[in-house]
Amino acid sequence: MTVKRFVYVVLGAGLVAAGVSFGGASSAEAACLSTRVTGNTATGQFRLLVERRARLNWADSVRDLDSRHFSNWNYAKDRSMNCRRERPSDPWECTARGRPCDRPS
Repeated sequence: MTVKRFVYVVLGAGLVAAGVSFGGASSAEAACLSTRVTGNTATGQFRLLVERRARLNWADSVRDLDSRHFSNWNYAKDRSMNCRRERPSDPWECTARGRPCDRPS
């Protein structure tokens, strides 16, 4: 075995050992608020944009209650998005609701 190949083997084994030791560590559990927060209803013609506005309204409501740490919609538990309109010509109305968490769980 050449010296160069030996160095590569030793470095590779070291990287594997480091990966195994870090891979076993568990992340801290997410802290979540106990109540579900409902954001203000958003309205508009395009459902995709109205849903986005409803999520932003939800985040604003969470910031009003607690802090910025809990205002990420993607981290929330028990999320729901309720959208409706009476007739196809009416604007969409969407409301986001969920339990805020400070990190993914």
